[in-house]
Amino acid sequence: MAIKKHLPAILTTLLLLIFIAGCKVGPNYKRPGYPTGDQYRFSISGDTNSIADTSWTYVFRDTVLQQMIRQGLAYNFDLLMAVERINQARAVFKNVRADLWPSLSASGAAAWTKSQSPA
Repeated sequence: MAIKKHLPAILTTLLLLIFIAGCKVGPNYKRPGYPTGDQYRFSISGDTNSIADTSWTYVFRDTVLQQMIRQGLAYNFDLLMAVERINQARAVFKNVRADLWPSLSASGAAAWTKSQSPA
């Protein structure tokens, strides 16, 4: 009966000891060296050019196609609406962010009454 009474405490202690033992690293631990080549994603390479950085006028050399792209960008109503939605979201963000600044307000009130006393 005494074991049933202390069973939750025994299980909790046992699980805690197993968890702590799993985190232990020996005194002779050495971090393994992984061979990362020159093309590793965080390495700094000499060539950082991308086609995404290239202007579309350089990619498309045909003057007729360039004129069509310019006209499409100028009269693309979906793109214009998206740009305006971004501007609207920025304005709302600025409005909401303005509520975080301290505010100062003042108000005043005055009243005047004249009462006549019976003579």
